[in-house]
This record gives sequence, structure tokens and C-alpha cells, in this order.
Amino acid sequence: MSDPQPGSLAPEELTVGGILAAARAERGLSVSEVAQRLKFSPRQIEALEADRYESLPGAPFVRGMVRSYAKLLGIDAAPLLGSLERKVIAGDVEMQPRDMSVPFPAERRPGSRVYVLLSMLIVLAVAVVLAEWFLRSQHPAQPAAPVAVAPPASEPLPPPGAPAPTEPIPVPEPEPAPAQPAAAPEAAAAPAAKPAPAAATETAAAAPPRDVAVPEAPPARGPIPPGKSRVTLEFEQESWVEIRDASGEIVFSGLNRAGTRRVIQGVAPFELVIGNASAVQLSFNDAPVALKPHVRSDVARVTLE
Repeated sequence: MSDPQPGSLAPEELTVGGILAAARAERGLSVSEVAQRLKFSPRQIEALEADRYESLPGAPFVRGMVRSYAKLLGIDAAPLLGSLERKVIAGDVEMQPRDMSVPFPAERRPGSRVYVLLSMLIVLAVAVVLAEWFLRSQHPAQPAAPVAVAPPASEPLPPPGAPAPTEPIPVPEPEPAPAQPAAAPEAAAAPAAKPAPAAATETAAAAPPRDVAVPEAPPARGPIPPGKSRVTLEFEQESWVEIRDASGEIVFSGLNRAGTRRVIQGVAPFELVIGNASAVQLSFNDAPVALKPHVRSDVARVTLE
């Protein structure tokens, strides 16, 4: 793709991609040099300068590219992002399906049938309880008939005129004389000590010792698996990151929003490329790593071993 002629950085007739292409040509940079510095592919840089946003992964990725590209060229990214939001991003968000009159299925879900059945059973149970209460109020329970209790059996009464029988009067027997107490021996045996109650002994045996070791709480962060390492990134602002493990494969690549955190575990050494590095906090195996010595044009390249 041919570079635009150098001139004004933001003429009204240029698009976002055209402004970036003009600024790049004005600084004497090629597409390959820009792609190498920003860690994007040349095809992605060409697509951005040609405003072919459908060839890029998505709106957040496009915003990150524009911000990093503008920072590399030393121009203000805010007008470019505003124009991008009005012309491109907003159009993607306002997409609607052609046919908005899609009929909902008339068939009821099985869950609604179960709900209707349970409701009918509850109403039926309430109706039965009310009917029983109404019948009891109309016909109060009759008191139980008294049960005749037969009098205790007694001796037949004497015929009239017969003398009443006399009962014998009991004669008290003489009380026996109290026995004389035996003389106490000179050396009396000492009383045996009372054994301690069994319940108290069992309670003392069952009581736990006072000094019991309490296990410590587990650490706040989980342990790192053997043979692996952990990389933690915290983003204060939006930043694009690419991470490769010991095999050279990309284990993570993407744009991260502000206020988020990313944790990657794998086999070290790791090679990291971090855009907008001044707004990123990096830790390796839970130890902080300073990014400032590795930053060039706000892009950090770090190898963690």
C-alpha cells in the first residue's frame, strides 16, 4: 500500500487510518517498522490505515491499535478515538436484525405446566380444609353420655329389727423392752473414704486438654503447581498484551480493560510484550517486576525466567 503524502496531520478529508498513515510517512517510518515496534502484523497495520476495520478482531482491539499507534507517532489519540466511535464503533453497536416480528412459540414450557398443577393442588387442599371447618361449625360435637359407675360390692344388709353386728375391739400388744446397746470396742475402725462419683470421673476423663493446637488458615493465594510459574498483570488503563511460554507458543494475546487482572500459569521462561506499559503492574511468582527499565515508546518487552 502506498503511503500518503506528508502534510497536515488531521485534515477533514482524511479518515482515522489516513491520518495515521500520513503521520507515519511524515516521520519516515515504513509499515514493517511500525508493525515491529507495536508487535502487530503488517497486514493489521495496513488494514487499519485503509480503514478496513472488519478485517480486525473487534472494536476494543481497534481502539487499542489506534491508541498505541498515535502514541508511537506522538500525536493526540483523543480526536482519533472520538472519530472512530462516531463513524465505526457506533455503527457496529446499532446493528439490529431485519425481522423484528419473530413470533414466540405458542407451546408452553414443561415448567409452566408443573407450576399450574401445583397451584391447583394447593387451591384444592385449602378448599377441603375450609369445607371441613364449615361442617364442624354447623354441627358441633355432642357431649358424651355419662357412664354409670357401679357402686363397690358390699355385704348384705341385716334384716330389719336385727341387732347391728359388733366389731371386735383390737387390744394393743405390750411393747418389747429396748435392747441394751453393745459396748463399743476400744479401737474403732476408721471409716473408709468415700469413692469419687463415677459421673465426675467420666466427665474429667472426657474433658479435652486446655492447650489444643489450632491449624493455621490456608494462604490467601494458591500454591504454584510444581514445574510451573505464574505471571500476574494488573491493568490501571487499557493495555494490549502478548505472552509466549518456553515452547515459543502464544499462551495469551489480547486487549485488557482498565481495572482488570490477568493471571497466566505455564512453563518459564516467558516472553512478554506489553502495550501502554506505564499503566500495568507485573508480578512473577507473586514477586513484583519493574517494567520501567524495559519500556520503549510505552511498549515493554520482558523475559521472565
